[in-house]
Amino acid sequence: MDIEESIKEQINKLSVIQYLIWQKELPEGFNREAIELSYCYHLMDIPFSQKLNRFSLAVMRVMLDHLIKKHDLPKEIEKLKVLEKTFRLSIEDKEYSVSDCSSINSLLKEQGLSIRLCSGFYGRHKFYLLAQASEERVKDYTVYRLKKEIALTPGCHLLMAAMVGGKNVFLRESSARFLFYQKWRNAYQKDTKENLLDKIKKYTLQQFDIKGEEDYKGKSGKLIASFIDNLFLHELNHSSMETYIKDPEILALAQASTVMGENVLSHLLEVFTDWLPGKDQKSPLLKIIESKKMGRLSLYIADNWFYHSSFPEMRIFSTLGLAPMFKHLKEGRFDWQGLISEITHLNNGSLLALYKNHFEETARGLKKIVSEAKYVLTYRPIGFRIIAAQAEAKIKDKNKFSSDESYLVTYWSNIFSYLKKFSNDGHKKAKNYLEDREKELVNQVNAKIGNKSGNLEDVIISKATECFGEIKDA
Repeated sequence: MDIEESIKEQINKLSVIQYLIWQKELPEGFNREAIELSYCYHLMDIPFSQKLNRFSLAVMRVMLDHLIKKHDLPKEIEKLKVLEKTFRLSIEDKEYSVSDCSSINSLLKEQGLSIRLCSGFYGRHKFYLLAQASEERVKDYTVYRLKKEIALTPGCHLLMAAMVGGKNVFLRESSARFLFYQKWRNAYQKDTKENLLDKIKKYTLQQFDIKGEEDYKGKSGKLIASFIDNLFLHELNHSSMETYIKDPEILALAQASTVMGENVLSHLLEVFTDWLPGKDQKSPLLKIIESKKMGRLSLYIADNWFYHSSFPEMRIFSTLGLAPMFKHLKEGRFDWQGLISEITHLNNGSLLALYKNHFEETARGLKKIVSEAKYVLTYRPIGFRIIAAQAEAKIKDKNKFSSDESYLVTYWSNIFSYLKKFSNDGHKKAKNYLEDREKELVNQVNAKIGNKSGNLEDVIISKATECFGEIKDA
């Protein structure tokens, strides 16, 4: 069996293991619908232009039964969990951990193969994606444009259009096409009740000269390319906060906090990536705003508008990400200079400065809660110092040391895992604290923009209606 086929078979086996586990125990923060639909499209190789139906899902389950027998997998969930935990990719008699993605890609390149691997952790779970790919160097990054996807685990659902690991950026063309068809193909359908997001999408399509369903096939390429460019700029700018927050532990703790689910810290990290320029690097939104191209801006708004979606947990991200933008909407038009000032003059009333200060305070408060929590192992409470030592030992067992970029993130991910597992009170207190801090930030934004109604979502929806609400069919 050649290298490509061997890696494909191993990833396919892990994908079935994870899918079976998640059918019974879906990890916190995972979206079942996204995983189910994405896995079905991949497993059955269905074109994204085709909608899935009950028959598609039924056929997928028949295929899964075949794969379960093929890989001789157990039915017991605990045995499946052991297989998932101990999984290692084996290539030419050598085993590789999930963090060895760069080493594997170097090997694939040496072999003259055009396939590349993207791997890492999604929450606490391993993910793998093998695809045909092109490769280029952009500044300090290696950028992989993943084309035909060969094998993937179900955590790599198609909503994950771009991923970054260390100095590697992975852009998924399959995901971009999927999102286009899922999100944009219904914009001109007459038999559905139109909501505000539909109006934003219709406006965007018209800006890209897509004036009806008949234009999708021939004219969608430019919109999809712009979408991928936005993703690329976002991933390239992920380290921008290092310019503004000098304490690497604060940033690592915030990244690792997703072990407890998405929260105000993780949402703010994504907002900062879109808005704030890094060192010698313009942010995605600064580039869009400087171009003064409404099509690019409305594309960004539509892609980050979660008020009319099946992901209610993402509404707060829309609110925090769009508030600085609609703050500068006047009489239905954006004040481009005001938007630039929001980014470049943080000490002049910018909401982003408020976000930054709130982010740092929240991260320090969370660290205090975790450090003061009581951890119960075998009915005996122990202090944070012992838990911290165990987390460090676990990292060193995997040959990671404090000089590694990912050390602090891995360390705090282990800490939050211990908090969930061994400190019920501490975990509950941390979750409640993050929820309270989210509400406090929304209240502070309301005060900053002079909104007395108390509902920031309503303000943003009202402003968007002012801008896009009168869009008609072309």
